[in-house]
Amino acid sequence: MSGSDSRHYPERPLIGVSAFITRRESVLLIKRAKPPLLWSLPGGLVELGETLRHAAEREVFEETGLEIEAGKLATMMDIIRPDDAGRIEGHFVLAVFAGEVTGGQLQAGDDAAEAEWVGLDALSSRTLTPGTGELITRLARGEVVT
Repeated sequence: MSGSDSRHYPERPLIGVSAFITRRESVLLIKRAKPPLLWSLPGGLVELGETLRHAAEREVFEETGLEIEAGKLATMMDIIRPDDAGRIEGHFVLAVFAGEVTGGQLQAGDDAAEAEWVGLDALSSRTLTPGTGELITRLARGEVVT
């Protein structure tokens, strides 16, 4: 990764995607295999020449083995993480898509250590990335998240 693409202390915001995929009363989550080693919606960075929707579909497949159709844009959000000295350690602009499974078989892969369907009522049993629990709860209610 070049310095301009570094996730830590980047020169510019990085563009990322996530997918909010539900089945019955569960949501698809992955546990990151790399720090911060927490549970989150599947997703990652957009590659050069790739649309946001295609990036979401690719990331879900790489991390979960599931093929999806990325539907409507559920929300856009900024994730800005300063370090203890106030310098920007991480800055992501994240597009979150609602998605529907169209094929594949659930199996963790790429930078996901685990992938599973987690009941909406069991989110507190997972150590989630900051803000993920609230985001999932609000999206599950059909709220517009800004």
